[in-house]
Amino acid sequence: MNSEYTPLQIKKILRNYYNMKSAAEITAQTYDDIKISGSRTQTKEDLVAIYLDIESSLPKLTKKQKAWVKLYMEGYTLIEIASRTNTLKHGVLQGINRACNNICKNVNFSPKYDRSSG
Repeated sequence: MNSEYTPLQIKKILRNYYNMKSAAEITAQTYDDIKISGSRTQTKEDLVAIYLDIESSLPKLTKKQKAWVKLYMEGYTLIEIASRTNTLKHGVLQGINRACNNICKNVNFSPKYDRSSG
C-alpha cells in the first residue's frame, strides 16, 4: 500500500469533508466518489483515518488558511471564498494549495508536488 498523498489529493479529500458527518455515513457511493487510486485509502476504515489525520492537522494552519480551508470544505467555490474574505481568487487558490502542502507535512505524508490546479 502506498501511504503518500499529494497536495492535490488532500484538496480533493478536503472538498468532501463536510459530506461526511460521521464514519457511519460513509456509504459505498460516497467512498467510490472520493477513493483515491494509488493511495492508502483502500478501505472505508482507511478513509476515516485520513479524515482524522487531516482534522488533527488543521489547527497548525495559519489563520487565513484555516478560514479559506473551512469555507472550501463547506463547498464554497474559490470565487465565493474570495468574495467572502475580500481576497483575490488567485490568492485563495494559492492559500488553499499551500494549506494542502502543510497538511501533507503535518500528518507526515510525503507530498508529490502536482502543479495541476483544481
